[in-house]
Amino acid sequence: MQRPISKEEAEELKKHLDLSSPENEAAEYENKNGINMGTNSNLNISNIDPNAYNSFLQEEFKELLLKFPNCGIKSIDEIHNLENSAEVLSLWSKGVPLYRAYAAVNFEGILEKSALAVKQAVMNSLNSKKHLKRTKEGSYETSFVPPEVYREYKEFFPNWSESKIKADYRKRI
Repeated sequence: MQRPISKEEAEELKKHLDLSSPENEAAEYENKNGINMGTNSNLNISNIDPNAYNSFLQEEFKELLLKFPNCGIKSIDEIHNLENSAEVLSLWSKGVPLYRAYAAVNFEGILEKSALAVKQAVMNSLNSKKHLKRTKEGSYETSFVPPEVYREYKEFFPNWSESKIKADYRKRI
């Protein structure tokens, strides 16, 4: 959970994110060099190769899924369904790789999920009964008791029948 920010912090953040703000270095650079990156930009978006753009999007998305398979989105179109999608997209638009933008915005949630996963794995291993299973599944089906073992059974348990000795021997092998 993110901590709430004060009004002063919010104003300071707005100054740094507002490209028209004189405090912003990017705005100063644009003003000095006569560059306008606002809505009336001189950039021609039609020059962008759609195949290269789609390939870039798919590569970024593939990297996000590789690093965070449980991020909750199945396609690049669902990125707006994220809880903090505005923050993720804002960082991504500033040149931060998508997976790092996701990690930066959702850091605490990622830590919580990993802690829960580790806790669950430990609980599963503690509650598991695999260590109690036989290693030789077919060995209990035999009715043969070696003669020396049979003699020992008769020494220690003289009243046991042959079938009871065989059954007990099958349990122990």
